[in-house]
Amino acid sequence: MRPGDFGKALRKSVVATVSEELRRRLGAIRDPATGEFPTVIVRGESLDDMHLVVEGAPGVLERVREALSTDEAEMVQINQRVDEPCVFLSWASEDRGIAEMLARHFVANGIDTWWSEWEMRGGDSLRRKIEQGLSDCTHFIVLLTPTSITKPWVNEEIDAGFVRHIEGSSRLIPVRHNLDVTMLSPLLKSRIAPEIGSDGSGLDALVGDIFGLSRKPAIGAKPAALSAPSSKHSPAAMAVAKLMVEASEHGEDFHPQLTLEELAHQTNLSAEDAEDAARELRHFMRTELHDRIAPSRKLFAEFDQYWKPWNPSEDALQLAADLVNDPALPSDVGKLAEHYEWPARRINAAISFLEERGALNIQTFLGSAPFVASRVKATPQTRRFVRGRS
Repeated sequence: MRPGDFGKALRKSVVATVSEELRRRLGAIRDPATGEFPTVIVRGESLDDMHLVVEGAPGVLERVREALSTDEAEMVQINQRVDEPCVFLSWASEDRGIAEMLARHFVANGIDTWWSEWEMRGGDSLRRKIEQGLSDCTHFIVLLTPTSITKPWVNEEIDAGFVRHIEGSSRLIPVRHNLDVTMLSPLLKSRIAPEIGSDGSGLDALVGDIFGLSRKPAIGAKPAALSAPSSKHSPAAMAVAKLMVEASEHGEDFHPQLTLEELAHQTNLSAEDAEDAARELRHFMRTELHDRIAPSRKLFAEFDQYWKPWNPSEDALQLAADLVNDPALPSDVGKLAEHYEWPARRINAAISFLEERGALNIQTFLGSAPFVASRVKATPQTRRFVRGRS
């Protein structure tokens, strides 16, 4: 062993020990309300450059923040998972026709909807089912008509929806049908209340509001040198990542390998910008090469979503859930690829996504190429990963 190699190995061992301790401590935090655990990612190859990413829903992330010391908080990036919209629809029985039109339009446009006609079964507790629907919703929508505004039950639901709105748990949207704005209560007059016609007019705009779509005209294309998908990374870094994603055949470490000059030429960046971009992406690069720049497989797990017809995070969730729930699922990666009908490039990114989060046990033997692992096995963290995203 060369003299410098021992020191490098020692530093790597220290980083691995600290990483495992942080992943163990923060990964064990649980939100008692949902049972969710956070996902912890440790990046960097030295203590000075160590960087943590913690992913999860708001409740569990709040507990993570409480558990971090001041020094730890400076090195941690909190990524809150954005939940898909879920609507709780409040309505009066006399308005069943228009309420059903609303509910069906929401569902047809990708919005999970709690509508009592679909949710209630014989023997159910009405109060408990409504409380459950309210607790799960991201948007509380009340259908306001000349009839519904007189119903005590609808007004009680409005009270509950308003409380959740004040708490920041959901958004309150009053929707009018054959009702003038002047008929609204002072509380509801303070909110924009779109009108829905019997012919469905106004529904598409309401769906856009629920998804948070802007009504502003679309912004034109940026200059080619600046064009890149929306990301927390700079356009230059995204250009480098795109080059790596499109050039890699199987999503493995060290391919492609480029000099700084080659990188700048192929991305149309200046040498200085290419160097800065590679530095920005250092947590996704292999650092063993002194004169060339090469990706680690973490890069493909992070960036495939922008330029490949798959999303490694979604594939990882499917793979993890199947490993946890299906005892007959093969552990051999080649057979898994056949099972899902995924090329090596795709399953490698999913495995790398789980590996970086400590959510998978992998074994690699000689001859495993083109796969990054020979066999994979679920761990307790795999179950936590699945539960945190279910």
